[in-house]
Amino acid sequence: QQLLLQQQGRCAQPPARYQQPPRQPHRQDGQRQSQNKAKQQRRKQKQHDGRGPCRVSACEVLAAVDSLYADRLKPYGRILRKRLSELAEAEGRPAGEADLDAVEAACRECSWLRVEAEDGGEWSALRKAREADFVDVYSPFDVYPAALWRDFAAYFDSSEGGALVLPGGRYAAAQVLRSKGLDFLEERSIGELSHIVQLAITQKRILGYLNGTLVPYRLSQSMVKETLAESKRAAAATDEAETMPCASWEDLRAGVAELLRTVPEGEEALSLSSLKRIFRVRFRLDLSETKLGHAKLTELMHDARLHDLCSVRLERHGHVLAPVATKLEEQAQQPWPQAGSQLGRVPEVAGAEPPSAAVGAKRELARPTPLD
Repeated sequence: QQLLLQQQGRCAQPPARYQQPPRQPHRQDGQRQSQNKAKQQRRKQKQHDGRGPCRVSACEVLAAVDSLYADRLKPYGRILRKRLSELAEAEGRPAGEADLDAVEAACRECSWLRVEAEDGGEWSALRKAREADFVDVYSPFDVYPAALWRDFAAYFDSSEGGALVLPGGRYAAAQVLRSKGLDFLEERSIGELSHIVQLAITQKRILGYLNGTLVPYRLSQSMVKETLAESKRAAAATDEAETMPCASWEDLRAGVAELLRTVPEGEEALSLSSLKRIFRVRFRLDLSETKLGHAKLTELMHDARLHDLCSVRLERHGHVLAPVATKLEEQAQQPWPQAGSQLGRVPEVAGAEPPSAAVGAKRELARPTPLD
């Protein structure tokens, strides 16, 4: 009866036997509250430090695209993401790099931009009503005066430039050079500086790579490898490859043909970055590009002696080897030769230079994905 009266509003409180006992505070409640509070603080700290996920608006990507236009840099997705982080840091906002898919989605939502697919699985965001004047960072054409190159080389021969270590990416290296306030580079845009860095690496031999960074060429690993390639010597062997013989041209041709015939189902090409490892594991051979007269593995695989066997192309995750179907069918029944054997005949290509003469030759390779 009391419960019915309570439901009808005639009783303010239920009888004691129907009341729930008051909940006693548990000692773990304080621990849970402190843990939740610590999680919230860590989440806020990550966002403050730029390590947490960042949301991107259409206005932000538009401002970033305009800044890249001013620098004469084509707004590729990865560079655009980096520029968004730089602008956020300059404005005192969380400077973490946003997810690339989120950046692309924001670009597609912006009515002032259009998204276009690029080579190598990249994409770019372009202004719809603005003329583009981008610098082709990977162009092999030198459009700069000789005086600039003299000053550039002299700077890296000096005590200041000789001790300078630049980031490995052209874009990041160009920004460091801009921050140095060098007179001969003062009027150059970031796009032009990126192109100058590219030419200094590939043609002028003023800069070279060392452990993923750019240093004066005389200190670089590139100079060491070219010296070895000129004399057809292999680089210092690792513990794994110390007892392995170096692959000859015959071994290289037969091995590549075998690997391309047995590419796993669902794949059409072989990753170039894994070629040396596969040769060591499967054929017990050390594939040394310098032993065969080339300073770079990509240059080796572009050699005229392999044109009838495979081709090199650039995909989203790097260079790959693709088979030349007709030649692989001809070699389908040929056995794998032993190291140093003459079973794999190297074709004589009319006008082909010997490997040592090919060192330093300028080849226009497939355009790589823009580096950050």
